[in-house]
Amino acid sequence: MRAFDCQVQSIQPLTNTVLQVMLALDEPFDYQAGQYIEILNDDEQAMPYSIANAPLGTNTLELHIGHAKDNPYSLRLLETIRRQKHLKITGPHGDCGVHRLVPDMPIIFMAGGTGFAPVKAMLEQLMADSDERAMHVFWGAKSLNDLYAEERLAYWDQHIEHFHYTPFVAAHYDDGKKTLSEVISAQFADELHQHQMILAGAFDMVYKARDAFLLHGLERAHMFSDAFAFE
Repeated sequence: MRAFDCQVQSIQPLTNTVLQVMLALDEPFDYQAGQYIEILNDDEQAMPYSIANAPLGTNTLELHIGHAKDNPYSLRLLETIRRQKHLKITGPHGDCGVHRLVPDMPIIFMAGGTGFAPVKAMLEQLMADSDERAMHVFWGAKSLNDLYAEERLAYWDQHIEHFHYTPFVAAHYDDGKKTLSEVISAQFADELHQHQMILAGAFDMVYKARDAFLLHGLERAHMFSDAFAFE
């Protein structure tokens, strides 16, 4: 896999625990919306991050990076970014993207936390392509403040007929006893098998959601996640 050098263009907070990092490349980087890169740290350890913007004629990559104080993984990366101002990356990686979607089949996007990053890229691509199939985004987080693209998604929900958005904060559903996959299954009930689904977020969430959706009739061939490649 080829390595690319890139400059850190900007670092901006999206929430108290998520940063938007923009990387500028000096040469074209060919990727599909939904794929990810790996950042090579000082010790050449590969750190995967989803690309949060669609490849729409720019050599800039957008990343959404969590920076919780108890996460040495992300803290080490942010230290490297701030110290060096440039990074070495490899990619693109991953086989979960718009190029894998079944044509003309409605799409459900299920994202947890910064798992929204690849979903954002895929939505941008689908919008740019004037794709008119039904799309429903379910985005879960610990609090409403963590849904950092809420305004844009709510705007699309109001102004695009085939686009729907449902925010999910567990504490708001049965005192935290209901999961996002249960909300989705209940909403679509017997129609779930008519859809395809993108699952993005923590791997354990993805695996549990996949097993639940299989029981509710969603076909395995119509579920897509990069997490599946790491089982």
